[in-house]
Amino acid sequence: VVQLYADFQCPACRLFVTAQLHRLVDEFVVPGIVRIEAKDVAFLDRGDSTESVELAAGAACATEQNHYWQYHDLVFWNQGRENRGDHDAAFIGRVADAAGVDRAAWDACLARSEVRSQVNARTQAALAQGLTSTPTLVINGQSMVGVPDYDRLAGLIRSLAPAAPSPSGPAS
Repeated sequence: VVQLYADFQCPACRLFVTAQLHRLVDEFVVPGIVRIEAKDVAFLDRGDSTESVELAAGAACATEQNHYWQYHDLVFWNQGRENRGDHDAAFIGRVADAAGVDRAAWDACLARSEVRSQVNARTQAALAQGLTSTPTLVINGQSMVGVPDYDRLAGLIRSLAPAAPSPSGPAS
């Protein structure tokens, strides 16, 4: 399992998602070698801004309809500025629509206060574990903070999963 701690407003997370995540999925998730466990956190909210919490709440509601990764990718590929109102309710709703959710069910989910409480609890749990930066990937207890060198990341996964394919092809 690769735990991916990310904040939807985080520019480094956007870089990881847009430049490396697809390789990780193609090389390790599709063949069934690893599973990615998304841990959406709200590290970047400042002052009155709750954009990170709202984006993560939207993701949780998309998850209820099995549209998490569509929502996730659309947010990162269309990411705006941090805490500047770029990720307002209208933006989040457009992302949900583009992700293909049942909007009435998604809106009802988003109206539940416990959705945000869960995001806040996950954020506090991450901080209690000493995680303070995103993206952070945790693989078998080993943390990689920031956008990792892909070859180093793939090497770590291969060392922990002997059945993982080598760069030259499938394992024999």
